[in-house]
Amino acid sequence: MKQNRLFRIVIFFLIATVISNLFRFETFGFGKILNTYSLWIKIASVPLQSVAVFFAGLLGLRWLRNKRPVANSFLGSSKKWALIMPLFPIVLLSFFGIENTKGFNPHLLGFAISIVLLVYCIFEEYGWRGYLEEELKGKKEWLRILVISVLWYLWHLPFIDNVDPISNLKFYGFMLLGSWGIGKIIQSTHSVLAAACFHMLYSILILQIKDEVFMETNNKLWIIGICIAAWIIILNLWKKQLKSNTQE
Repeated sequence: MKQNRLFRIVIFFLIATVISNLFRFETFGFGKILNTYSLWIKIASVPLQSVAVFFAGLLGLRWLRNKRPVANSFLGSSKKWALIMPLFPIVLLSFFGIENTKGFNPHLLGFAISIVLLVYCIFEEYGWRGYLEEELKGKKEWLRILVISVLWYLWHLPFIDNVDPISNLKFYGFMLLGSWGIGKIIQSTHSVLAAACFHMLYSILILQIKDEVFMETNNKLWIIGICIAAWIIILNLWKKQLKSNTQE
């Protein structure tokens, strides 16, 4: 059983990493090719960087379903709350808008980028939380967090572009914190979409596409703060709904 688990995890990681990095433009030099296209093409291509994690995660979940029931899914234990959660970053990014050097309407661009970021995060979360959290279910929490955070860190290959050990240690710290925090979300909701929403907050925080797309830090913080406040309320309502359904 342990060998089967290790085999599945290794296959997942190899598929996710090797294929994803075909689209990691800065690492493999595809950025020069992409720069010849419009900003819209650059934005739309962002999810390609995580699509392999999505397919690898689906494969891993399929293997698991052949052996035992799997709790994690796209919407999880509540379709209503899972679908409400992403509305907050979508509406807020559209409202605040995203400045750019191409003269595009900031609010339209904000809406477009919110959708792209959400798709990107869904693709990632199908692997890191949807599959790996399910694969490592029953293991001690520290071990589960350690395995997921290390694989998540290695998948990004941050040490290729930046060999500074302090920078890499800080980046791993984000992966460790995210593996703990987002792991808690999917454990309580079993929803990949809910996990993707929290992952999206980090994407908003670092949002910038070269020198063409940018957003004021204050606006980012407002969006993140409002989303967290709203989602805490939603998660509490979600928990109450599950408790009520169980009692019935």
